[in-house]
Amino acid sequence: MSNSTKTNKRPSHSFGAIAQRGSMPLFIFSAVLLGTLTFSWYSLLPELTTVEVGGELRDAKSLKSYHASLTAQILVAQEQRNALILPMEGTAFRALTEKKHMQFPLFTLRTEIERVATTVRVEESKRAVYLSSMQYSLEFATVDFSGSVRNVGPRSMTVLAQFVEELRSLNFVDELKSPRFTREQKEDGSFYSPFHIQISLQ
Repeated sequence: MSNSTKTNKRPSHSFGAIAQRGSMPLFIFSAVLLGTLTFSWYSLLPELTTVEVGGELRDAKSLKSYHASLTAQILVAQEQRNALILPMEGTAFRALTEKKHMQFPLFTLRTEIERVATTVRVEESKRAVYLSSMQYSLEFATVDFSGSVRNVGPRSMTVLAQFVEELRSLNFVDELKSPRFTREQKEDGSFYSPFHIQISLQ
């Protein structure tokens, strides 16, 4: 009696058959995933990423542009502020400031002229030069002042000449127009010399 061997063979499946059987589940999975992602992108994500800023609802994209706009506005505001509190070259305030610094202070002018007027004397106890008016021209940088020399008798013109020379020696005087040297007499017999002097400033 002969022994017969039975061989059990598994059925073989080709790649094409496997792909054909798995294509439908894969297609269904891909369609569901795509639908879920699309729904999330247009429905869920805007709800989760939208915030209220500046009284308006803004998403991530609009927030970026809004931030850039605010940054630009801040830079413009800073430049305007600096132009007001930190005068720079070329501004009107800077020009006015430089012009002011170039001008000789009027108070110092008057003080110096008054000082010279009080020091020019014939006698130490008596003042001889008196100022009656003074005008300062900003446009022409000149000072005009009037007055008179008195209480020195017939020597009033000599004292006036001394006063003019003292004024010429001041460091801020560029040019001095000499006054008319005249001597007049009052009703009481006393002499005086009126004067009008113009100084051009350096």
